[in-house]
Amino acid sequence: MASTESILAWRRLDSPMGAFLLAHRTDGSLVTDWPDRMGRTWPDDAVRRDECLPELAETLERYFAGDPVDPALSPLALPAGPDFYRRCWTACRSIPLGSTASYAELARMAGNQRAVRAAGGGMRHNPIPILVPCHRVLASNGGLGGFGGRTDTNTKAMQLKIQLLDFEASITTIHETTNRKDLLQCI
Repeated sequence: MASTESILAWRRLDSPMGAFLLAHRTDGSLVTDWPDRMGRTWPDDAVRRDECLPELAETLERYFAGDPVDPALSPLALPAGPDFYRRCWTACRSIPLGSTASYAELARMAGNQRAVRAAGGGMRHNPIPILVPCHRVLASNGGLGGFGGRTDTNTKAMQLKIQLLDFEASITTIHETTNRKDLLQCI
């Protein structure tokens, strides 16, 4: 996450992965992060507003509670960034909850199938994880690839990616099982 100096208002949400930051900047762009997990600083308490971004916060709270709601589908303006990164962020938001795509697939979805490394750069510089679910992007060989610019699975960032993928797999599995039971009861 970039500097917290331009944060206009922020709130803290509880998540299975730890305390989650949801904030918006003076330019209107959003910021999401796990400051404690990633060893980063929380914004100044003077701009903490537990009522900021209420609709988005409710969606995130439902997601973190295990409801099969995908925060990536929330309407939002993408943050500023290079054009290809923004196309990657848009493409990444279309990866369904509980699914994954490779960096090569993401590059293709963003309009340049040869820009696989640039797609990885877009994910590394993603300022709004969960809303742009970069954890859903894996290496073409099915490996984890990187997260937060790191590839060592022992880093905080990679442990978070693993935990997010496991969490989303559990949400979709529970939801699919519940739907099957509901269908069987209707027969």
